[in-house]
Amino acid sequence: VWSKCGALVEVGEAMKRMAEVKDSLDIDVKQNFIDPLQGLCDKDLREIQHHLKKLEGRRLDYDYKKKRQGKIPDEDIRQALEKFHESKEVAETSMYNLLETDIEQVSQLSSLVESQLQYHRQAVQVLEELSDKLGERCGNIPPCVYNSHTRAHTLSFRKT
Repeated sequence: VWSKCGALVEVGEAMKRMAEVKDSLDIDVKQNFIDPLQGLCDKDLREIQHHLKKLEGRRLDYDYKKKRQGKIPDEDIRQALEKFHESKEVAETSMYNLLETDIEQVSQLSSLVESQLQYHRQAVQVLEELSDKLGERCGNIPPCVYNSHTRAHTLSFRKT
């Protein structure tokens, strides 16, 4: 009975280590991928949306004044067109600036993949150690305890 309890304790400890490894993955992913991505959304994409909205308003203003040509001074139409072009340049610049951060974004994706690889390596290590310990326990069971089910189960733990 103590052997079974010892095995359960070992499995429990391994599961605890797996949970710690998973917690570490969660922290890494949040710091190195989710937070920077959230920053991109909150700052850069919001800025682009603002500029595009302003551009749309100025386009509508220019279109309205252009349709009312003759009733509105030419200077107002020219100013509306100038403001439209200024807004267009600002919107384009903010979009190009976002594209310039491509290397940074790829680096963040690489960090995500590295974190996942590290997690899986550590998880495999924990499980292999557990498998070895359980295999040793199975090898130490006296032959009189074996039955056909136990023998088949024991063989699956042994490495070839």
